[in-house]
Amino acid sequence: MGSPAKTRNRNRLRISDGDRNPPKLGSETPARTPGPRPRDPHTETPRNRYRYRRYCLALLILIGVHGTIMTTPTQAATRGDCPQHHAILKRYGLPPKIFGPIAWRESRCSFKSVSAKRYTGYPDVGLLQIQGSWRTVTRTICKLRPNQNHLTALTQPNCHLRVAAYLWADGKGAGHWRATSGKRG
Repeated sequence: MGSPAKTRNRNRLRISDGDRNPPKLGSETPARTPGPRPRDPHTETPRNRYRYRRYCLALLILIGVHGTIMTTPTQAATRGDCPQHHAILKRYGLPPKIFGPIAWRESRCSFKSVSAKRYTGYPDVGLLQIQGSWRTVTRTICKLRPNQNHLTALTQPNCHLRVAAYLWADGKGAGHWRATSGKRG
């Protein structure tokens, strides 16, 4: 005769659920319309799932390429340096040839850059990522009031570059930043 599961499947094919239980008027679920049921294309079969993933990957690549194309030539040509800050670096006595690449590596040319907290309990802050543990030096050089936050002051170009110039001139030179900061490879 056959297994009970096979018999049930045969009976399902003969009588659809809609024939056994016609929808009631005013019920919460709408009546099913005849025809194929709408399907989610990326979960129907493994083949379609992979097709959907390839489509998503292609879309992400396209967005990435579009972003690369949309960058200005000066951005692409200055990768690894911050020429927009060379003048201000010179003004504070910091050699742009050394500190331009350091600024690129440390903060991607942003004075507002703040790292995660380090072992000192403070983050590195600003264009050249000066350690937040230099709070006494920062307060003295930038003439901060007692209630002013030294980390916020380090995000300001004037204060940040004055502290960097102090660190540069204190005898260690660029030793406060890794010697390979500005070099690639």
